[in-house]
Amino acid sequence: MSESALHQDVFLSHNSADKPAVEVLAQRLLVAGIRPWLDSWNLIPGDPWEEAIEQALDACAICAVFLGPSGIGPWHNEEMRVALDRRARDRMRSFRVIPVLLPGADPANSATLPRFLGRMTWVDFRGGLDDAEAFRRLVAGIRGVAPGPGSLLLDVATASSKLAIVFAPSASAFGQLPAQVAADSGRPTLTVLTPGERQRQESELARLQNQYGTWTRRIGALDIDVGRATDSVQRQILDERRSDLLKERDGVASVVRQIEDRLAGPDQQLRLTVHTATVPPDSRLYCFVNATNFSDRDIVVTHVWFDCRPQVHILQQARPLPVRLKPCEPWEIWIELAELPTEVQDDPYRLARARLSTGLVVESARNKDVPVEGFIPGGPFYSAHGN
Repeated sequence: MSESALHQDVFLSHNSADKPAVEVLAQRLLVAGIRPWLDSWNLIPGDPWEEAIEQALDACAICAVFLGPSGIGPWHNEEMRVALDRRARDRMRSFRVIPVLLPGADPANSATLPRFLGRMTWVDFRGGLDDAEAFRRLVAGIRGVAPGPGSLLLDVATASSKLAIVFAPSASAFGQLPAQVAADSGRPTLTVLTPGERQRQESELARLQNQYGTWTRRIGALDIDVGRATDSVQRQILDERRSDLLKERDGVASVVRQIEDRLAGPDQQLRLTVHTATVPPDSRLYCFVNATNFSDRDIVVTHVWFDCRPQVHILQQARPLPVRLKPCEPWEIWIELAELPTEVQDDPYRLARARLSTGLVVESARNKDVPVEGFIPGGPFYSAHGN
């Protein structure tokens, strides 16, 4: 089995006609800390692709079946049938199949939503790929937790814009909210733990770590028993019990990683926004990328770029990278809009990326609250229409 398949969380099954939409959601899953397996990302040139897809389906604990206006494709159908068969044979019910409706999908059409998939709770993106509630439900389904009642959004005034703070709704909902969620309003969002919620999650983390240790010791004891067993039937029973414990332990390990990621939240609390403006007397239009540290410790930004084809990295001698941002410190860099590919110049706002020294990549949101005019180190600026 390939290393690529071993380290993915969810297999993304889709019709090739829907690949652009699926890639958009796959990028958002990466930002949320979920590792998707996508054929265009993970298939190694020169390797047999059918065998690699089968291995990936076997390795992933979740299969998300994306259904768009084009219906089920031939290989798409094979993947879906293999996933449903695995689910039917899974005695532990640890393997899940999640139907995901893309924009233009018709759930009343059996070609779009087959009967066997229709019995399962689906995630509905028919309202648009930027539907924050649908994405929250998709993340919850992949992580195996109930979506809960939803997020509580609070507007907090900042110096130049607003930050939507998402508080975890309950102790039972740990790990279900992504670190960066594109809010419908276009405001950046940030997951913040209340002190009580942090304490509950720390307690849950300690309990699960203890459980992980207990199951590791039991698995070790079973290894010894399997080696001593002389009867083939007894050895098979012990092997099955060991396999079940390994699945349970792996499930606990996954939840432990999710809680640890949530508790390490300050590394993820960077707000990244983009707006366009002119700087008189220069009439050229510029893209301004603003990064603000909302954590309680320093954050180091190592790279800033626009994720288009080709990628456009922003490098300025006067504003060198890496840059260390103290808590609540803003930092800004800019690039002429004409330097971006023509096809993205009308809507570059969600394409900026910032890589932190931890390796985390943060996506941008559109800054709709920038004033019509103001001052930057180079002089006054005037916002472009529509910002």
